Formats: sequence, structure tokens, C-alpha cells
Amino acid sequence: MSGMTMVLGLAHERGRKRGSLSHAPAGRIDLCSLAPCDWILVDSVMLKMSSFSMLVFVGAVISTAGALLGAWGALKASSARAEFEHKLGVKSEETAEQSNKIAQKNAEIAELNQQIAATLSGGDNYSYVQIAPPVQNSNVCEVYLINRGAYPVYDVSVDIQDVERFLELSRSAPPTSSGIQMGQFLSGASTVFPPRTVGPRKSIALGLLQFPDSDAKTYKAYNVDLAARNCTVGQEIRFRRVDGAWKTAVKTWILHDIDKRSETKYEVDPEFPRDANGKPQW
Repeated sequence: MSGMTMVLGLAHERGRKRGSLSHAPAGRIDLCSLAPCDWILVDSVMLKMSSFSMLVFVGAVISTAGALLGAWGALKASSARAEFEHKLGVKSEETAEQSNKIAQKNAEIAELNQQIAATLSGGDNYSYVQIAPPVQNSNVCEVYLINRGAYPVYDVSVDIQDVERFLELSRSAPPTSSGIQMGQFLSGASTVFPPRTVGPRKSIALGLLQFPDSDAKTYKAYNVDLAARNCTVGQEIRFRRVDGAWKTAVKTWILHDIDKRSETKYEVDPEFPRDANGKPQW
């Protein structure tokens, strides 16, 4: 039953009690027969119901508005947090990028410092001697000082010792207790070249060495000592005649002053004579 029906029913019942609606059939409401006081009752009740409905409506609106405001506030807070986290992430990426750039610059500076130091000292470069075997109808060979590295090698002194001549002088040396005198006597087997600097990937012609002038000679040996600002180098250079042509075997060992590291290198002609184990006959 609706609110309006209840109100009219109440007014009708009051009219019946006063006798003003005695002629109306039971169960039916004659609006025209309502007395003014009954209409006032209807209006009063309707007004109260309208006020109540308005309160319910206003409450619903306020509740809905509160929910919307809460949802909007939560959305705004979530959006603000997302924006903050995004900015924080961007800032972190920028910081990481800057750190990487700084690390890269530091590495470049360190590498540049190493290159400068290596340029001034020679780094881990070294020089070595190359003796070109004589060509036909010649008994002299050319001597070169070579640097294959990327930095200069400074103050390279070279002492080339003729092993055969050294042994001859050792056997004929006069008795003496002086090491200096013996050294001076044996120096006759050495050819010494003054210190010089060899540029990166450069070679310098040092001079000539006497080679056996007899075809009966099939072997020649040299020992070489080199001293530079950054390293010490020793070489064993051997020549053997094979089918009328000189073949070469070279053993080079290097002691680096910068880190006290040593290394040994070999360069042997494929036709150089070898022993049963395949090793060069030094």
C-alpha cells in the first residue's frame, strides 16, 4: 500500500467516524466528500512524507557525493604517487647515467695517463737486433735495431758478441786475477753501438758485421745484449748454411723493468737444422 493510499484511508476513516462519509461505500474513498479538516490532515501528512523523502534523497545525494569525493581523492592520491614514482625513477636513471659517464671519463683519463707514462718511459715496448745474413759473394751482414711497439724505446745500447771470436780470445787470454783486465781483453770479440732512441714501429741501421769469407764455414753465432730505459733484452742469433744459403734461428728474452715481467720469444727459419726432438741446433 502506497503512502498516499494510507493517508487517504486515514482521512476517510475520520470522516466516517464524524458521519460525513456515511453514504460512501465501504472500501471506497470519495475525495470530494472529504471535509476541509480532513484535507488539512492529508496535506500535513503529505508534507511530512515529502520532507522525509527529501531528507532521504538529500542523504542519498550526500552519501553518493561523499563516495565520489572519496574515490576522487583516492584517484588523485594514486595519480600523485604514480607521478612521484615516475619522477623518482627518471631521477634514478639520470643519476645512474651520470655515474656511468663519470666512470667512463675516469677510465679514459686513466688510460690517457698510462699512454703518457708509456710514451715517456717506453711502456712495455722493447727493441731487438736483426742481423741480415750476407748475400752471395759477400762476407758482411747488415745490422738493424728494431722497435715494433707503439711507443719509443729510449737510450738503447747494443753489444754484439762474436761467439767464435770470444772462445778464441778466452783460450788465448793471459793469466790474470783482474776481472777488469780480462773484460778488456775479451772485449775484442764485441761490437758496441752507442745508445740511441728508436721511434715506434721504426728500425735503425746500426752498421756492418764481418761474416765468414770461406765457403767451408757453415756456422756463425752471435750473442747480443741490449739495455734500454725500460727493459733489458738478450738474444742468441745463430746462422747455419743449408744448401749454400744461410738460415737463421733467433732466441730473444725480455725483462721488463716496469713490472719485472719476463718473456721469451723464438724466430726460427723452417729450414734451420734441428735435432731428433725437432729443436733448433743452437
